[in-house]
Amino acid sequence: MSRANLGVFEANLLAILEAINELVHLELLIDAEFAANVNFLSLRNLASNELFFIAFINEEEL
Repeated sequence: MSRANLGVFEANLLAILEAINELVHLELLIDAEFAANVNFLSLRNLASNELFFIAFINEEEL
């Protein structure tokens, strides 16, 4: 996966996580306990770290 594609993928993933986070905080999800305990924005670093690892492994294979 090229760096450009990786950047687009990461941007799309972060936009999705932000949208889900908004739904949680607006309590549009049915399970109130779930909404109270989950913050999807914390997945941002996880997503970035995962994408970095994938890019690093791909470079090592070249």
